[in-house]
Amino acid sequence: MKRKSLFVVFEGIDGSGKSSQIGKLKEKLEKRGFDVATSREPTDSPYGRRIREIAQSGRTGVSAEEEVELFVCDREIDVKENILPVLERGGIVILDRYFYSNIAYQGALGLGPEWIRAKNIGFPEPDLVFLLDLAPEQGIERILRGRGEENNQGYEQLDFLKKVRRNYLSMGDSNILRIDASQPEELVAEQIWEEIEERLE
Repeated sequence: MKRKSLFVVFEGIDGSGKSSQIGKLKEKLEKRGFDVATSREPTDSPYGRRIREIAQSGRTGVSAEEEVELFVCDREIDVKENILPVLERGGIVILDRYFYSNIAYQGALGLGPEWIRAKNIGFPEPDLVFLLDLAPEQGIERILRGRGEENNQGYEQLDFLKKVRRNYLSMGDSNILRIDASQPEELVAEQIWEEIEERLE
C-alpha cells in the first residue's frame, strides 16, 4: 500500500549535488506511479528574487536578520502554494532547501540557531532530510568546473562554506540523514532510494 504523503528535503552546501539527486529521485518515484512535486527555496517570489540578488552581488547593506525575514516570507508562499496542496492530496513533495539552510547559512553570519528556528515555527516538518555532506573545497571545485559557473559572492566563498558545513553537521534533528556526497553520484542515489523505499513500504 502506498504511503499517503511524504515530505522530503535535500540540504547541503553549494555544489553538493542536490539538484541531480532530486531529479533522479523524482524520476524513480514517478515511474512507480507516485504523485510527485518538486520545489526549491528561494522560490521565484519577489522575496526569493531579492535573496538571489544578495547571493550574486553580496550582502552589502543587508543584515543577517533581514535575510532570514526574506526567507521566511518566501517560505510562507512556498508552503501555501507548493507544499501543502500536494501533501494534502496525498502526494510526495521533494524540496531543494528549507529552513535548515537558514540555520546553516545565516547561522554562519552569526545568528543563533534557536532564534532562526523560532522564526520558522509553524511550517510543516519534513519526514526526511537528506544532508548531502561535502567538503567546501570540493563543492567550490564542482561549481567552477562541473557547472561552468563562478562561485557567487553572497554564499559560495570558501571560509563561509566551512562555517555552513559545521552548522549543518551540528544539527541533531532526528529526521536528518547525512550522506557522503563525495561518493559517486549513482552510489549516493542508491542510498537515497533505500531510505525512501523504506518509508514508502
